[in-house]
Amino acid sequence: MINLENAVEVGGKGDSLGVLLRNGFPIPSGFVIEYKDLLQLLESNSKLGEFNELLFDDGILYRFRKIDKIIKELNMTGPFKRSLTNFISKFTGNRIIVRSSADKEDSETDSKAGLFESILIHDNSEENLFAAIKACWSSAYTNHVYFTLGGFPAKMNLVVQSYMLFEKSGVAFSKNITTGDNQHFIVEAVKGNCDKLVDGLEVPVQYLVSKDEFIVSTKERSTLLSDRELRELVNIISKAEDYFNTEVDVEWGIINNKVYLVQCRPITANVFSKKKRLPHGTWISANDLSQLINVDLDNYLDNYEHFLNKKYWTRHILLQESLKVATIGFYFYNPTLITKNDLDKITAYYSSSHIEIRYDNQNVIVKNNSSDLSLALRDIGESSYSVVYLGEIIETEKSGYASVTKEGNVYIEVVLGGFQGMWKAGLHPSKYLVTPSGVILSMEVNEFSQCSLLEQETNKWSFYKIPSTTCELSEQEIKQIIHLSIILEDKIGGVSNEWTINQKDGVIYFDLSQEINDKNNLSISPNVLSSGYGKSVVKQIDARLLDDFFSTLHEVNVVHTESYKNKAGSLSIKETIEEVLGNDKPIIVTEFPNRLLAPILPYVSGCIFKNGALLCHLSIILRENNIPAVIDKEAFETLKDGQLVEIFNDKLIY
Repeated sequence: MINLENAVEVGGKGDSLGVLLRNGFPIPSGFVIEYKDLLQLLESNSKLGEFNELLFDDGILYRFRKIDKIIKELNMTGPFKRSLTNFISKFTGNRIIVRSSADKEDSETDSKAGLFESILIHDNSEENLFAAIKACWSSAYTNHVYFTLGGFPAKMNLVVQSYMLFEKSGVAFSKNITTGDNQHFIVEAVKGNCDKLVDGLEVPVQYLVSKDEFIVSTKERSTLLSDRELRELVNIISKAEDYFNTEVDVEWGIINNKVYLVQCRPITANVFSKKKRLPHGTWISANDLSQLINVDLDNYLDNYEHFLNKKYWTRHILLQESLKVATIGFYFYNPTLITKNDLDKITAYYSSSHIEIRYDNQNVIVKNNSSDLSLALRDIGESSYSVVYLGEIIETEKSGYASVTKEGNVYIEVVLGGFQGMWKAGLHPSKYLVTPSGVILSMEVNEFSQCSLLEQETNKWSFYKIPSTTCELSEQEIKQIIHLSIILEDKIGGVSNEWTINQKDGVIYFDLSQEINDKNNLSISPNVLSSGYGKSVVKQIDARLLDDFFSTLHEVNVVHTESYKNKAGSLSIKETIEEVLGNDKPIIVTEFPNRLLAPILPYVSGCIFKNGALLCHLSIILRENNIPAVIDKEAFETLKDGQLVEIFNDKLIY
């Protein structure tokens, strides 16, 4: 840690404030926590190796979330604590603000304003300050930062300053950023501190001040700033412009008749750098990150950043291994300019009979031809610059899950038709345990009288009754599943993969899930979906009726998103859960691990199913939350509401 006035080569913000302090500018007191301080903390916590691996290895799932966890769980060392105590003892007042100062931040070409966290704490306790420091460091390693910069910042330093409660504050520019006129200052002012102004939540008073003569004009009459205050402010800005030899953008504040500069950075071409909009009719593969980092993805930005968490890196690994994955891309278009020629080019990218279109957290499936695609895109497009995700819908004859056990064998579950057969209809999969060379150690082949298939006329997944048919895997299919599973286990580790099979393409990767817990369940018994102990009264649940209760919670992720957590934790959902379960935290008895059960899992002591898949999403969620769950057809048929039951791994006592 170093005093702010000694700051050199500690990122744009720290460097500029250090220069200003050394040259007598009025700056709130502060200090810099250097990137090397983070590295020392990581080393002292025995996390430096893991941090560097996550930083530089593109083949790690949820790498952003894992980096966040490492940083947030760091413990303060003695030397760090002593330095922190020494510096904050010099502050007056209890409010402290922690800001980023990354390399290439606030440069002459790009401001990166607002990309990283700034955190205000209202007391100067070491515990709260350390939490804020870790949160600011962590903000440099998000999927949003990675996508915006095309990588992580090389060094993330932090500026810690006393947070002054200004009487007036605002932003100012040493040229008119709207017209490009460099003969005027623009000053924007509000009462109090300018947080709301910077966040765009408050309308300021704007002053236009001539540089040659002190002529002030405003859009509306205002006495918020006096002539003396304006003169002092523009004089300071003019001097800052001279020191940096470039036009500047500053944040300022006034207290006790004194003007302070809070931040000072060069004015970039557009103050905030903008991503380019692509011409109508452009298609880019979702795996072409080098192009997409520079493109305006409009409403699909948040979805693509989520895609970076898992799907991008997994597909990248498999493509390097020459394994087939479904074609996914982004289409940029103007709905009024669509032509058949445009769409003929797009449909040629996809070999499947159907394409999935995703937009605004919705999706629709259409036939892979220019006329159907045209109708859908015209209906979806809301502006002259519309962006949609187009994904290949692979024809599916069988689908399933596979995972490498801790002994190195491969456990496989498979059903006829699509995945909905397992998570929506509760079909009991056929199961295989095979060696890496393909020798079958055990298998359970089941018959199916229904399956989920894509209905050709309605373009929707539907359930069909079929003549009773066994679901078996061929020797070649087993070898392909083993190959896929071992590659993902070697490259990523701790995952179960999802795939589909058809006669034309063979086995095609679909998705995967990563488990934090050990894979003990794969060794205990295929009927133990989640090991452990639970004891409570029985509550019978028809999971299919939960669809009406939890209509807003259709998206079930093994690692829940923040929006899912917020919805699942809402008062209305909790009241619904009490209505369904009562207050006993029961052991629920239901037909199969339906994903709609996810919101009620924190309120149950265990689960007993009639059918189920060990590697389906809900089973993984059960294991991640240490909730015991078993498949037991006899118990499913005989247990009654209110009956006391105990689960211990594969044993039931009732």
